[in-house]
Amino acid sequence: MDHYGLISIIIPVYNVRLFLAEALESVINQTYKNLEIIVVDDGSTDGSGEICDNYAIRDDRITVIHQNNRGLSAARNKGLDIMVGKAVAFLDSDDAYHPEYVSKMIAAMIREEADLVICKCTVHQASGKMALNNHERTIPSIDPGIYDRVNGLNFLAEGAINHTVWNKLYRR
Repeated sequence: MDHYGLISIIIPVYNVRLFLAEALESVINQTYKNLEIIVVDDGSTDGSGEICDNYAIRDDRITVIHQNNRGLSAARNKGLDIMVGKAVAFLDSDDAYHPEYVSKMIAAMIREEADLVICKCTVHQASGKMALNNHERTIPSIDPGIYDRVNGLNFLAEGAINHTVWNKLYRR
């Protein structure tokens, strides 16, 4: 499946030292290996920037950008400015991907000839690590399927599709 081409993963980082290694490991260890991993340190003051730099030394797929704190959207946009992948996904730095996240999302994108693929995700509270704790809830609430623009926008407006960027793969 790596033959689909380069996929960009953008990870904005701001003071998430406790969760950052787990987030980065979840991307590095994807079954789909043809990744461009763009980590944007948005002015962290807790050592997160150094953790990013150490991961970049270990894995040449990782590019780290350090910038003054400008907020989550600015950090994501910085990654979009430099990405070169055929598709892009976002990961918040206090979240983690399933090991087959990218490969399954790409397979769905190819199979359905879709510009946007959305998956369900598990939301849970963590203390120290991102371990599941039997208090999870799964979102979004729509059934699997293919939705045209009108239906997709209606579900978004109704809240059946969450408005977050981090459970989606977007064709460039």
